Amino acid sequence: MTTTENTPQTPAALTVYSTTWCGYCRRLKTQLDEAGIAYSEIDIEQNPESAEF
Repeated sequence: MTTTENTPQTPAALTVYSTTWCGYCRRLKTQLDEAGIAYSEIDIEQNPESAEF
């Protein structure tokens, strides 16, 4: 399982399911980063079973 953690100061309570080509995903992650909101990211292309969720 491939996950990417973005952890400013608080533990991630938000999980973003994304792909590399998704513009909405990129925009959301940029906005979360700018707001300092922690999240963990799961790339559904690397983890196809996660897409079933």
